[in-house]
Amino acid sequence: MTAQTRRAWLHTIGVGATGVVTHPLVSSTHGDQEPRLKARDLLVPETAVSDRFSQYADLGSGRFFDILTDEVPALTDADTATNGYWDSGTQDNPHWTVSSMAIVADDTLSRGAVEAAAGQSYDEYVAEYDAETRSSIAFEQSATRTDRGAEWQMNMLQTYGDDSDATVIRFTDRMRIQFFDNVLFGTVVFGPRQEPPELATMLETFTTQQHSQYRAHRATP
Repeated sequence: MTAQTRRAWLHTIGVGATGVVTHPLVSSTHGDQEPRLKARDLLVPETAVSDRFSQYADLGSGRFFDILTDEVPALTDADTATNGYWDSGTQDNPHWTVSSMAIVADDTLSRGAVEAAAGQSYDEYVAEYDAETRSSIAFEQSATRTDRGAEWQMNMLQTYGDDSDATVIRFTDRMRIQFFDNVLFGTVVFGPRQEPPELATMLETFTTQQHSQYRAHRATP
């Protein structure tokens, strides 16, 4: 089977085929939490995405949230939201995607639980992707951790013939999660490695915007 582009990954973090799906925020017990802060306020807005992208019209809970709530059942009632955009190819199998997610919980989130859930969902996604591609396609994963977040990257490699020097990176997927006590927001970008725009620049732009939205909403009296 030929290599797919991005058919399954959106479902992994929670983007099915829609715009924004949210769950109501329960009454806060966190002393510093602003009740008016909503998960949907922390997503990448349509105005921040190039006109070439189309917004998905519907969202599901996704594997990431399933794993996380299995580990931390209290988060079942947290306020969560996800959205996504696609470009080129088809909606079911696009060449480019941008997606975002957010959680506003009652209490401080467990970084260990969140990172474990994100890592497991990423591993499952790559394993599924690998199973449906031909032998000339390989996957390379990496992860990094910072004071305020964590980042995962997947490169999809293709080798032409028997020459290992003829191996190129076809697509790259990058996910970044940022933690702020009871708030989490994440961004995922996916696209061809050899074509503009540069994914690292896209990821930095969208995560910076989400951080700015978080600060603006927290500062609102």
